[in-house]
Amino acid sequence: MSRLEYLDLSGSYEEIGSSVLTPGIFKALTSLKYLNLKNNHPNQESYPEAFSDLSSIETLLLNGKPKGFGSLFIKLKKLKKLNISGYRGHCDLGYIPTDYFCNISHVSILDISDCGLKNLERGTFSYITSLRDLNVSKNEELSFSILRNLTSDLIFTKIEKLRINNIHCTFGLGTEILRHDIRDLQKTSLQELHIDSNRLEIFETGVLMLMPKSLRLITIVDNRLIFSCLQILQVSDNLLGFSLATDTEGLSFTNLHNLTNFDLSSNKIQVLPELIFKNLKSIETLQLSENLLYSFDSRIQQMENLMLLNLSHNQLSELSPKLTSQLDVISKRRDRTEIKVDLTGNPLQCNCENLEFLRWKTKTSVNVTFDVCKTKYGKAKFKDLADVLLRLETECKSYTSIIVLGCCMIVVALTVIVCAIIYRFRWKLRYLYYMTKSHYFGYTRVRHDDDEEEDNIYDFDAFISYADEDRGFGLHEMLKNVEEAGNLRICCHNRDFIPGVDIAENITRAIHSSRRTICVMSPNYLNSYWCRFELNMARMESIYSRKGEEILFLVLYKGIEQCEIPSFVIDLIDKKSYTEFPDDPQGNVVFWNNIRRTISMQI
Repeated sequence: MSRLEYLDLSGSYEEIGSSVLTPGIFKALTSLKYLNLKNNHPNQESYPEAFSDLSSIETLLLNGKPKGFGSLFIKLKKLKKLNISGYRGHCDLGYIPTDYFCNISHVSILDISDCGLKNLERGTFSYITSLRDLNVSKNEELSFSILRNLTSDLIFTKIEKLRINNIHCTFGLGTEILRHDIRDLQKTSLQELHIDSNRLEIFETGVLMLMPKSLRLITIVDNRLIFSCLQILQVSDNLLGFSLATDTEGLSFTNLHNLTNFDLSSNKIQVLPELIFKNLKSIETLQLSENLLYSFDSRIQQMENLMLLNLSHNQLSELSPKLTSQLDVISKRRDRTEIKVDLTGNPLQCNCENLEFLRWKTKTSVNVTFDVCKTKYGKAKFKDLADVLLRLETECKSYTSIIVLGCCMIVVALTVIVCAIIYRFRWKLRYLYYMTKSHYFGYTRVRHDDDEEEDNIYDFDAFISYADEDRGFGLHEMLKNVEEAGNLRICCHNRDFIPGVDIAENITRAIHSSRRTICVMSPNYLNSYWCRFELNMARMESIYSRKGEEILFLVLYKGIEQCEIPSFVIDLIDKKSYTEFPDDPQGNVVFWNNIRRTISMQI
């Protein structure tokens, strides 16, 4: 047990009293630094002698005892932190004599909060010369009347932190701190002062001047400091910028409804939230000079009496449209009184980006003053603003609409050209597409060594293109008079197309694998989409696969009006690449002989 450093016996199931804490019980705990005995031995009025053996103890948490700390505590030279508060323990002292702490001069942290104290005599804490942190909070019957005795004792200590929160009862009249209550504080090295929840309503004039120069933090949370009649507030040359930047709900100046002159200059303010001034409705002069503001967009529209907004010597390059519109609204509500905005000493920019602000400056009734603004030609003085604005109006003309219109026209023109090219070569593109598809994914006939001869290059001697309405001639007559009588191989879509394959792919494959293509022209033919597709695919085959050879031959089967014939068909007719079906017995013999001879002719 000699190495034990931390021991917590608070609230033990079996209460530890004098029968347990006998002399010598802690003698073996030579390394013990922390001991918590709260909520034990509640009926004893003094501390047991067993504590005298705690020579290495640094932190001690005990219940408060009426008879205080006797001579046995003189031996506890290392004791630095003593807690006898009623928090998680028992402490009901009411009154403590002046010698209560006389034997613990080496303690630096003392907590006697929530001990039911009703008074503190002068000299109570003067013995604790090493005291740095004192907490007497939650003793609601003490009141500020004990401050004089308390602060006079602290002169003899090294006090740095004092907590006197909630030493007044919750309900009652407002309280006041007087000069003589805290006069002796200026002789201490106090750094933190906590006086929360004390119904504090007023400081006597001069109280704050008596605070020690070492003071760094003072908290007055949950009090009644409402300056409802305050008209002038000067808080310049502080460091409020950091705290104000976090007040997004505008609670900092909630009750200053009558404030007319507010000076926040030289506070290192970089950002002010939009709602920071929302409750300041009577402001006439708002001083924000000598700060670090890059923009100012806080709500000021409610300041109907505003006469001066001083934003000089900040980092503003312009006033935002949000602020200028608010200034215009305030100005319109005023008949004669002028609003002045001081922008002197700001790096204002006279360029295209701030053109709207400069235009507003020349039109508004708000009196905006500044010394110079920066242009790309150098600095321009305030009096030359009209000339600067005139030059910027010319330089900053937007060509965006012209550029957008030009780009749109170019896109439209390119689209038209591309569409025209695609339309012009639509049949070629479709032909190449289906030929490529057929080449890589379609059926390929197995060829033999003797296929090098022209007769064996093609699967068919001719592909017959006809409309379904002309099937009697295009299929039956052709089969009888060409294939059977002429011993020629012809391809007809009703018979030779491969099932399950696209019609377009079947057509391109049939034309490509046939020596010639015979088109049976008729009104029905010209009205058929697939017939026209076959005709154009045959043209593409002739141009791009047969090196310009004439493989297309037309048969004028029935009378066709010339106006209905496509121009390229007329070109074929002009080249004599056609024949007419005579439809008489004698002429038919000659016709079929010519058809067979044309198909058999070497290309």
